[in-house]
Amino acid sequence: MNFAPRLHALLARAPVHGPDAAREALAFPGLAFAYEAGETLADGAPRIVRVEASSPRGAVADVVLGAYAGMRDRWAFRRLVGDALARGRGDKALAERWARPGEDAATADLEAEVSTWMRERVAFRTLVVDSPEMRRQLAARATRTLALARVRPSPVWRGLASGAKAVRESGLWETHHVASGIALVEADLLVLKDGL
Repeated sequence: MNFAPRLHALLARAPVHGPDAAREALAFPGLAFAYEAGETLADGAPRIVRVEASSPRGAVADVVLGAYAGMRDRWAFRRLVGDALARGRGDKALAERWARPGEDAATADLEAEVSTWMRERVAFRTLVVDSPEMRRQLAARATRTLALARVRPSPVWRGLASGAKAVRESGLWETHHVASGIALVEADLLVLKDGL
């Protein structure tokens, strides 16, 4: 059974956080579900484009605020977006430099561009999940569920220019758990609902 529609409906009730979110409001362990402007489901509702769990001792604030102003070496979401932005304008050389650690003027400019892009286009809905193992498991299963749903991105979605086949094919800013793994089950939805 595909639980993607129920996951989207459940998260529609979760609080939305943007780049100006107060760290104190996100000082809890849990999951962050990213939404991107212009990316919708067939019914026009916002479409989840990434799922991320807070670290074992971290808070959701680290995930959300790090996406807006972090560094690509630490945040996979930013790394994937920067790659797609560079490739989307035909700059494969920059995309390849972006994939390596370190910084030069061009990658510093791209890092700033990613920050602006994220601030203008991405918002998060969050849920509380106390157990680190449960967070990791639910993030993986939710990602797999969304990938299995085969919801197509818009024709102008930047991820279509990604160098990562998993991103292009899944419509998610994700390379892990899209092609394999366990999808959400009924009991997982109950845990997520408790996190509202």
